[in-house]
Amino acid sequence: TPGGDDETIAYIMYTSGSTGQPKGVLVPHRGIKRLVLENGYAAFDAGDRIAFAANPAFDASTMEIWGALLNGGRVVVIDKEVFLDPLRFADALEQQGVTTLFLTTAVFNQCAAIVPDAFRRLRFLLTGGERCDPAAFARVLAAGKPQHLIHCYGPTETTTYATTYEVAAIDAVEATIPIGRPIANTQVYLLDAQGEPVPVGVAGEIYIGGAGVARGYLNRDELTAERFIADRFGGRPGVLLYRTGDLARWQGDGNLVHLGRNDFQVKIRGFRIELGEIEARLALHPAIREAVVIAREDNPGDKRLAAYIVVNEEIDAAALRAYLSAGMPEYMVPAAYVALAELPLTANGKVDRKKLPAPEAEAFAVSGYAAPEGEIEVVLAEIWSELLQVARIGRHDNFFSLGGHSLSILQVVTLLKKKGVRISASDVFTYPTVAALAAHIAQLNPLKTENAAVLVRAGGRQRPLFLMHEGSGLLIYAHMLAQHVDPGIPVYGLPPVPPEEAPLLSVESMATRMLGLIRAVQPSGPYRLAGWSFGGMLAYETAQQFLKEGEQVEFVGLFDTHCTLGDDDEREEKLGDKQLMLKLLEAAAGNDPLLLAAMDKLKAIADEVDIQTLLQTARRAGLFPAGFSLQGLLQLMENSRTIIRAYGEYKTQPIAIPVHYYSAVGDTVNEPLRGWGEVLSELQLRLFPVPGTHQTMMISPHIEVFAQVLNIALQPARLEGKVATLQL
Repeated sequence: TPGGDDETIAYIMYTSGSTGQPKGVLVPHRGIKRLVLENGYAAFDAGDRIAFAANPAFDASTMEIWGALLNGGRVVVIDKEVFLDPLRFADALEQQGVTTLFLTTAVFNQCAAIVPDAFRRLRFLLTGGERCDPAAFARVLAAGKPQHLIHCYGPTETTTYATTYEVAAIDAVEATIPIGRPIANTQVYLLDAQGEPVPVGVAGEIYIGGAGVARGYLNRDELTAERFIADRFGGRPGVLLYRTGDLARWQGDGNLVHLGRNDFQVKIRGFRIELGEIEARLALHPAIREAVVIAREDNPGDKRLAAYIVVNEEIDAAALRAYLSAGMPEYMVPAAYVALAELPLTANGKVDRKKLPAPEAEAFAVSGYAAPEGEIEVVLAEIWSELLQVARIGRHDNFFSLGGHSLSILQVVTLLKKKGVRISASDVFTYPTVAALAAHIAQLNPLKTENAAVLVRAGGRQRPLFLMHEGSGLLIYAHMLAQHVDPGIPVYGLPPVPPEEAPLLSVESMATRMLGLIRAVQPSGPYRLAGWSFGGMLAYETAQQFLKEGEQVEFVGLFDTHCTLGDDDEREEKLGDKQLMLKLLEAAAGNDPLLLAAMDKLKAIADEVDIQTLLQTARRAGLFPAGFSLQGLLQLMENSRTIIRAYGEYKTQPIAIPVHYYSAVGDTVNEPLRGWGEVLSELQLRLFPVPGTHQTMMISPHIEVFAQVLNIALQPARLEGKVATLQL
């Protein structure tokens, strides 16, 4: 409570304790007051809206709650599901007018990679808890930095933050970022093994004093005496220092640089863990003779626990995981369990942790292997394999048993979103196996190609918008565009013929099939039809056929669709597999300079390697969606060739209704109408220039502008002819 004197216990905050049980940290009022009032690093005031995004049991919530309430500001509660979805999280920050936000290092790194511009309106963005990645800070700074970007350090025992460092620029030479100077009413000492201060530039252990130091641990007198010692520097009796176990050095400018631990304590996703506690619990199992636990970071930014065991009798990883999970929180349960004949030792007879091998597939808690079935399961298994570094994923394997956690869920959600599949983080919690999540996704119909229209996004009571598949036969653009279409309009995607069926070889036959798919959803008109690239031509011919059957068509939208096949497209049909693959990958790279640089390297080796090697190289370079197989790529290329042939043979005829043409102005094309002016009259053809190139008009930030223009045209009043002109 906010009342009481400075010595009153205000909180019992928790950190991990013996054998996984939490240990209570007795935090007095003075610790909280010094954290959020006149603290020297962030001047909170009544205008602040501070995001409450941390787990309530996490010490960061102290700043989030009392930083607002003790300064007259507001607490903005962020739902966990929103917090775990970077795009929704970014929207929430803007919509709620958040001014102050704290993120753990791991979440900050994820957001910096996916939504680096999400923080540009913040007054204070604070982050810390683990070893930082300067590149993540650089991305945020480049995308539009908040007013104050602050790197924080502090154990729970010193009330959340002890030191801070404001990041204004990144020194490319340095491998880390300082943790800064002590905040107000806080003292920091770097001491050697004899308890004496070390000079500038020399490593020492961090000891923290001042108003933030806790009173000790609840009912843990022995541990309190070990970690909380008398402050012999302050000159006042009864004052304590907290011994952190962290190593650091002073820089010449007075800032601290963190150097790691002097014991076997680690931080995983912001949680401080004593590895010895996990080892002690494992050693109690009758099947275990010896156990060592380490934190591995085989992939940068993805730190996971691995247990190395010498056994008395055979036991599998799933059984050990279940044993530990019964008495420990999830973040303390190792992802992998490696059985060794003996533990490697140094010359001094200690365990040589540097020689402990990387876990193989059998070290994870996998079920009896059953191969993934169907396209969605294959995609999920390959995504999990890449993220979790497990070579073989079966359809019944559990994401969390394999080492997945709440942060890696973000990557699953993001990678699936790039493939046109929008799921939430809670879906992965609810359906944690490949088979279960695939079955859930199949109900959403985003990846499955069927003889049915795909409901991309449900809407209100307006007539639906039908979007045709584009030149490769995919509907990814429909899923991306639907997010920005007027929410009152249901959006359907019309897929190509399933691969197991005979392909349709003409635009007319493809459009006839579209009629049937549309009528199954909407039996009679008026209809709204549109498509990007070749999809626009399909929409045009489908409208022609509806009109011939006496149906009404109130909207035809052509999204940068060429009226006739260009020379480049004709040549594309004659390309070999490798060349066509390179062309498709280059188109997918858009204007991203890193991807384009990777494409240049890929082209340089194309003549020297086979297509399988080329695909693997493209995957490693991030040029192709994770989980897309060689067979899938070859099918994509065959779809492209079939569509190109049909496109080239199609003879465009005039239509009796207006046509809305959206022309990408970023392409170096002299004719903005792409040949449609020769087929349709000026009164029929309504031209709408939109930003971006043919490819980039369907990605942010251009897709948002394009959708705004499209939504204006789709207003019922305009379609009914009540508004004669379009004001942009």
